[in-house]
Amino acid sequence: MLRANYGQGYRVPNLKERHYLFDHSSLGYMVLGNPDLKPESSHSFQLGGQLSWRDRVTVDANLFYNRVSDLIQTDMANFTVVNGIATYTYRNVARARTQGAETSLRWRATGALGLTAAYTFTDAEDLDTGAPLTRRPRHMGRLGADWRVLPSTEITARARFQSSEVADSTTGARSPGWGTLDLVVNQRIGRNATVFAGVNNLFGRQRDFSNASDFGPVAGRFVYLGARFNVDVAR
Repeated sequence: MLRANYGQGYRVPNLKERHYLFDHSSLGYMVLGNPDLKPESSHSFQLGGQLSWRDRVTVDANLFYNRVSDLIQTDMANFTVVNGIATYTYRNVARARTQGAETSLRWRATGALGLTAAYTFTDAEDLDTGAPLTRRPRHMGRLGADWRVLPSTEITARARFQSSEVADSTTGARSPGWGTLDLVVNQRIGRNATVFAGVNNLFGRQRDFSNASDFGPVAGRFVYLGARFNVDVAR
């Protein structure tokens, strides 16, 4: 199956981008709204397709190209440091381009095991300066697995990674790349109850809070337990 489309977009700055104070001073930074932001407009083109084989394998690919006027984005070039707190805001990029590819794969390896993978490549540029756009990693990927170990026991794993990204268009400072892994075990008990245990960000990857250019994960390792109950209500 092939698909192609063209679209036009128009977006006014939202309240957060214009007026909101996003105060993470405890983590070393704050984001201030910019009341002088202009609306952004865009033209987008996409071409993609999907292939399936016996309901076991599905491959999806999509190429995209966007031209944006007055793109709204954050940029560490706009930041100041007050009392050790990095404070930065939003700005308009007069002419910008983003282009790249998105791909995904779903594979039902066995009746008990399903695997997924996705990858996105993005090339983003300020057309007036030739510099890459901030906060847009060039490479992003996801991996997933759902494994039914026993009829009532399932293990789920989700991994995510992204490459480094530009944080400051003036100095070229970059936020380092990072990756995380989440695991969950679900155990069904009877017909209506399931208990589960999991850990998010297994390896505890966090940003360096002393580095204002690091936009890695804020939360560290998180372990949790829980239960779900389904109640059948007679009608």
